[in-house]
Amino acid sequence: MPEHVYRQWMMLRMIPRAPQKIDPASIEQKLAEQGLHIHRRSIQRDLQRLSAVFPLVSDERSKPFGWSWAEEALPMDLPGMDPNTALTFRLAQQFLALMMPLATLRFLRPHFAQAGKILSVLKDAPAGIWPKKVRVISMGQPLIPAAIRPEILETVYDAVGSGRRLYIHYRPRGEKKSKRMEVNPLGLVFRPGVIYLVVTPWNSPHVIQLVLHRMTQAAITDKPAKLLAGFDLDSYIEAGAFGFMLGTKPIKLKVRMWSVAAEALHETPLAKDQTINPDGPEHIILRATMPDTMTLRHWLLGFGEYVEVLKPASLRKEFTNRARGMAGIYLKDKTLSPA
Repeated sequence: MPEHVYRQWMMLRMIPRAPQKIDPASIEQKLAEQGLHIHRRSIQRDLQRLSAVFPLVSDERSKPFGWSWAEEALPMDLPGMDPNTALTFRLAQQFLALMMPLATLRFLRPHFAQAGKILSVLKDAPAGIWPKKVRVISMGQPLIPAAIRPEILETVYDAVGSGRRLYIHYRPRGEKKSKRMEVNPLGLVFRPGVIYLVVTPWNSPHVIQLVLHRMTQAAITDKPAKLLAGFDLDSYIEAGAFGFMLGTKPIKLKVRMWSVAAEALHETPLAKDQTINPDGPEHIILRATMPDTMTLRHWLLGFGEYVEVLKPASLRKEFTNRARGMAGIYLKDKTLSPA
């Protein structure tokens, strides 16, 4: 769609029915707000051309002169999408599509297509530039998303949205055969590359996590899912469930770190009760109450020799053994020596 056609389309949608009117200066301002910068004289010429085709009238009885749809003009439906709405649909398509129920996604596809056409016209306007300038990246190592069969994805989304039970065939990690399970869906959690279905087995109150790419079959039932009293998905996540829990109680973490390694923690704390205190010219002591998770261990190991676990004693002993194990691997090479 040529830009001038889109501009005129937008102008037609701005013009009210008589006796209300809109003047070219207001149209100029509204177009500018949408990222379409056009001189007022060009707007006036467009209005003159459009009035030769559409029942538009100019009211010049008093200033500011304005334009209206004629009172006797038949109602006209001018479907359209302004640039800000188009940008919203584009960002939703890029970053939220996987989280939408598939029925919703199918409904939105024509809107996604229309948004793409509009932003291609407005490639030099703010709304058209924005999608090229914004990206979301993961702090961890990027992984190729696991493959999920579309029919399983749709069935699971339908069960979560409708609150019904699922029959699934699920292959646990490391096993070759799938197991048949009846589960109550409690919610979906998205992590880079993986979608988790949080459930309770039908005959158990214990909450477990299933990854969708290990499901080989899924069938929705007409039975309502059994709700777990007091369960809250946010509280479940905040308690560290997706950090791969290793203990049921939080730990009082105390570490010694190089100051340069801890700079980001002043702005993005580990926990609400985090404290950081100097320990000499180059180090700090950090304290925080943390869930006892594998994720915490991976985070600490990522700092290598720039962090020393002081407490709890059990975690320090665990890291001591890890360090000995790694030293045994790397120091086998006689050409290397400790730095």
